[in-house]
Amino acid sequence: MSVLVRNELQVGSNILTQSKNMVVNSVMELLLEIVFLRKIDPADLIGRRKGLEDALYVWLHEQSLKGVLFEVSLPGASNALEHWDMSIVYSETPNNEVKRAPTAELKCFCDTLKSLPPGSTYDIIVRVTRDAKEVPGWVDGKAKNINPTVEKNFGTFGYGTIHGEMRYKGGL
Repeated sequence: MSVLVRNELQVGSNILTQSKNMVVNSVMELLLEIVFLRKIDPADLIGRRKGLEDALYVWLHEQSLKGVLFEVSLPGASNALEHWDMSIVYSETPNNEVKRAPTAELKCFCDTLKSLPPGSTYDIIVRVTRDAKEVPGWVDGKAKNINPTVEKNFGTFGYGTIHGEMRYKGGL
């Protein structure tokens, strides 16, 4: 005697959750790569990682996150040395193509840049809409001016209904 057992398993997939995960992972991957490739002390970013990720999830969920700026400068300087700007775009229509963070392109590009001056530091400035929820640990910030001599657009990243694009401006 043989018995045939058939189990049907339906897996529900929330495209918004997957989109948020992809964008947060991509932003964090790019930030960590920039810190490593530009030979900047990663301690602050590593220490703030959980808080940054939590805040990004909140703002992505309410679709109020407009972008993340990684700003490199010398302490006390009025102008920035570099801006690594990741802009976020939302769509009503999901795109099923997975677009990974452009880390290979980033690595090749960083090989062409001049070294940062000793003592260079960074800030992370998150741009949100005016009606964005306040998240503990985050305060209003303003980017420093930059006089770019080098600019570069990188490929897009994301999945589903949320995508990002990174742009570099350097004034070394």
